[in-house]
Amino acid sequence: MNVVILLPATYFSNLFTAVIEFVIGCVFRCVAPKGKGENDYRPLFDVFVNDLLTMTNMPEWPSAELVLKILGGLLVCVCTLFRCTLV
Repeated sequence: MNVVILLPATYFSNLFTAVIEFVIGCVFRCVAPKGKGENDYRPLFDVFVNDLLTMTNMPEWPSAELVLKILGGLLVCVCTLFRCTLV
């Protein structure tokens, strides 16, 4: 039995905004300079990306592809930004 659930358009825009904010927070915690007593988030971020890559083709996790697309675009922007400041 197929069930179709209709969701309002604002649901997807809110979801997209939440994913962007989460990914931006993760990336900037990884690239920010560390102070005393602060944790290094890069190993946690590595596990997060590996989990997303594992879940990409699973039908139970359709949003994994969306998060990876946003993450890839953000990482390109961050790399471009750092390259520009290092030249």
